[in-house]
Amino acid sequence: MYCQNAPSTKYMKCTPKQKKRKTEMKFAVGTIVKFNCAMYFKLHNTPLVIIGWTECDDLKLRAKNQSVWYLAFSAERDALCIREDNLEKLNTPTLINSCLLGEYFSEFKGTYYMPNKMLATEYPDDDFQCLDSSADIL
Repeated sequence: MYCQNAPSTKYMKCTPKQKKRKTEMKFAVGTIVKFNCAMYFKLHNTPLVIIGWTECDDLKLRAKNQSVWYLAFSAERDALCIREDNLEKLNTPTLINSCLLGEYFSEFKGTYYMPNKMLATEYPDDDFQCLDSSADIL
């Protein structure tokens, strides 16, 4: 039995809000990094891929240069929000085996993941082409 008065499904076009990148940011969406905080031993040196970033408006954190936080995930975990100083670029990028990759990326380029159209629209200032270089900071 079904409800005849149930509203029909509506599809709405959604455009993500574009984020303006700061020049001092170390990582772009698609960068493969590792968690370098030994205090969290379960995540220490775990390969992660950046799926987004945000800035914290807390003035105390800004004064300590801790205002940029990255959203990242690994093969074993859901998305994590990690402060920039707790991440470092992986010297030997690794393929991350997760079914979530298709939600955010279109392909693996050997050293980074190519963001899909949705992420590229939301983070237009992240220069994905320079991820091919061996530079530590984009």
